Amino acid sequence: MKGLLLKDFYNLQKYCKTIALIFVVWCVIFLPDGSVDFLTGLISVLCVMMTVSSFSYDEAAKWERYALTMPLGRSQLVRSKYVLGLILALLGVALSALIGVIGRLLISDFSGDILPSLAVNLGVGLFYAAAVLPFIFKFGAERARLVMILVFLIPFALLMALQYSGFEPAISPTLSPAVIAIAALLLIAALYVISYMLSCRIFAKREF
Repeated sequence: MKGLLLKDFYNLQKYCKTIALIFVVWCVIFLPDGSVDFLTGLISVLCVMMTVSSFSYDEAAKWERYALTMPLGRSQLVRSKYVLGLILALLGVALSALIGVIGRLLISDFSGDILPSLAVNLGVGLFYAAAVLPFIFKFGAERARLVMILVFLIPFALLMALQYSGFEPAISPTLSPAVIAIAALLLIAALYVISYMLSCRIFAKREF
């Protein structure tokens, strides 16, 4: 497992430099406007998308065919990608926390609570990975690009439509935001595990 993760991180080194540049540019653009929550959401999704990029590197090198000639089970290959997705989602949360600190230092009237945003960002990142990874294991990164775009755009379009319609969900006043956040994260964690099990079944039947 450690070797598989190191392989992915080595492959993503050049990509990380591009991500770092994008991160700095976005901070310059969005922080002065106080768009901290929007910026942290973008960063979280961008970090998780690095997992998808690792598949593209593997396909270019025909890694999976080579890996299956070694004493590696297919479930190990699947598990390493899900662990990578979790690590990158947590990295996104760490960067979001850093942005929150910078926002408090640079924006005098910024009084937002960063903790709910961190929980949302972690949930969004894990949900995106859980939704996309089974399709990548089924069709490959290149053929699954349309699915990846739809998984990102459809929830965003629905949220925008609800916002403009003025819809407000009925939430019991007895439920605190912390309870709601924990329940949502537990649900998404369950979806992540289900997604992993589905990917294992898909990849076990895939022919190369």
